[in-house]
Amino acid sequence: MLQVTNLDFDSYKGVYAIGKVLQGQVKKGQTLNILEEDELMGVGQAQFVLTSEGLNRVEVEVGLTGDVIAITGVDSIKIGQTLADTSVKTGLPMIKLSEPTLKIHLAPNTSPFAGKEGEFVTIRQIEDRLKREQKTNIGLKIEQTNGGFMIAGRGELHLSVLIEAMRREGFELEIGKPEVIVKEIDGVKYEPLEELTVEIASEYVGVIVEELGKRYGQMLDSITDDKGTARMVFKISSRNLLGFASAGIAIAMKDMFMSLLGWSVIVFGGSIHVGDRIKVKKNGLVYVGDVIDISMLRITIFEDVTLTSYLENRRAGRIIFIPNNYIFTDLIANYTHSRLKTVWDGIDITITFDSNYKKAAHIAKEIARRYAKGYIDITRKQLNRLRNSYHLKNTNVDTRVYTFAEDYGIRVSVWYLTNSYATLTLRSTISTEIVDAFLKEDDIELAYPTQTVALTKDNKIAIDNSKIVEEG
Repeated sequence: MLQVTNLDFDSYKGVYAIGKVLQGQVKKGQTLNILEEDELMGVGQAQFVLTSEGLNRVEVEVGLTGDVIAITGVDSIKIGQTLADTSVKTGLPMIKLSEPTLKIHLAPNTSPFAGKEGEFVTIRQIEDRLKREQKTNIGLKIEQTNGGFMIAGRGELHLSVLIEAMRREGFELEIGKPEVIVKEIDGVKYEPLEELTVEIASEYVGVIVEELGKRYGQMLDSITDDKGTARMVFKISSRNLLGFASAGIAIAMKDMFMSLLGWSVIVFGGSIHVGDRIKVKKNGLVYVGDVIDISMLRITIFEDVTLTSYLENRRAGRIIFIPNNYIFTDLIANYTHSRLKTVWDGIDITITFDSNYKKAAHIAKEIARRYAKGYIDITRKQLNRLRNSYHLKNTNVDTRVYTFAEDYGIRVSVWYLTNSYATLTLRSTISTEIVDAFLKEDDIELAYPTQTVALTKDNKIAIDNSKIVEEG
């Protein structure tokens, strides 16, 4: 006993009925009943019995239980029917195929360029090919119309596989717009529904849900794995699903398109050049480095040892690739734009409340000014040139010093201009000299966090009002 689960066809042996032998055996030349459950549909003879070895079919005398075989000689067979010995009168339950949900109009190429690429261009050749297809592709329904054929199938994939196969075989075709098959039952129109499964990076979940929401899709399930891949299941009508594949490709290619657009903005806008030092912030991380390449999809920077490396990353020397689309969504700071190669940097030093804070501010300012003098002159000239391109109000480039009252002292904050490529080095030099100068002064003392300790009457120490400790 064998239930037919697939069909094949060639012009030499005709139709191949393919299935798994569920019970007994099938012999070459054996007479077989063709059954649809309890109904006898006909009788046929197994002219050839074939099994598979790799990708080839090999003739055998007997197909045994468990073998997947192909039988020829029963040309009227259909998928779901049962082939059994003539003594068997009851077949297996029929396999029910889903109804077609989509149809398209297919016709010969009638453009002025017909016959330029394909070999088969007439309606007769297309008709013969479709008839051969229908012998094995039983889910396909074909209706001839004026000048072409209306082909109905079970979705976009079902029809597109057929069209692509015919194109590769040398057929030239005109394809119409797909139409959803609507059925009317008891005066009510019904359209087919489909289950759509989408697997995508979790960062694009919102875009997909929004797009399918516009198409009236209903989410049935959503799971995100530990690799950040989201798997969502939707119920959606075939009519609203049409064109979603193109929208999905556009969503998947969004970053690439934005990177290409970002490249044009960078190149033609002149905001970043090879050799510039830039800072990029993304997801709370900060990278500073020198631009060594600008391609159509990304900026490549070499991460140097900088003040940012010292304060935040604690590592450097990496080659970092930055997609060009970041220019639209994230902060990219250029430290050397328009040949302006200087930046402001600040050093904070806290002194005690009883220190001479005015003298401390003066000392810090003079030391910073001495080191920044060359950069001040360069920056003043560069800012004057930039006034031709930008509206600059404050072009004061002199060294500045500020004082602030803090919890445990007075903070002296000195700001100066420095080379954007040597910020860390100059900060270290100036900080060292300021500390040395403060230590030489009798009326200036460096402050640090302190804690007040109170002695109780019984000679105990109270710390933080929460713990009493015996004094040693």
